[in-house]
Amino acid sequence: NNIGLLNASPLSMGLLTNHGPPDWHPATQEIREACKHAASFCRSKSVDISKLAMYFTLSFELVATTLVSFATKEIADQSIEFGRCDFELSSKEQDVLSHIMKTYFSDSSLSSKTWDNEELTSYWIELGKRMVLREMYPSSSHDYEL
Repeated sequence: NNIGLLNASPLSMGLLTNHGPPDWHPATQEIREACKHAASFCRSKSVDISKLAMYFTLSFELVATTLVSFATKEIADQSIEFGRCDFELSSKEQDVLSHIMKTYFSDSSLSSKTWDNEELTSYWIELGKRMVLREMYPSSSHDYEL
């Protein structure tokens, strides 16, 4: 059908790194905890969860492009190395990937959790509040800008 599929954020905006996500990350606490435990398990086995995340993401042949951004130069360099399409996982890394997928990410309740539109929803709620305040107090000197 001549359609290209795009993917973004193979490291889930820091969730699937040893550094963890930034404080502002929109993921639910449940998702944060699952990723934190998975990363901890990987570290205990001397396996980098970021490498597993890049491998998992890039193994989908139908995905034409994966968009990425990085918090640090170190993460960028590492991700570029992991992003080479010709790398394979060792048997140990494959075992660890299998374990974390089954243990931390296969929970049916977790798979239905997402942070899609959380930021957008928060924006519209905040905008609505400010518009109501502007209507209620039109002569107020308060700044209701976003």
